[in-house]
Amino acid sequence: MTNGLIKAKDRDTVIQSLQAGVVPRRGQHLIQVGRVEETKAVIRDLERIAEGGSAIRFVIGEYGSGKTFFLSLVRAIALEKNW
Repeated sequence: MTNGLIKAKDRDTVIQSLQAGVVPRRGQHLIQVGRVEETKAVIRDLERIAEGGSAIRFVIGEYGSGKTFFLSLVRAIALEKNW
């Protein structure tokens, strides 16, 4: 969001999902914190794959550490770029 405003649809989706205790389908980038380097690494992997290469990553962590959220964020980025 270049203008600093959050779309009402994204805002509502995020709030409703958080209230329900699930990962939002839209707007993950609005609440993602502290995973910049990991996100950049996976985006590089996706770019490599889009160019015909390959990559593998394992996402591990304790219960509640954000694995599902992180993978949902990566999925949203890939879909946004039509990968």
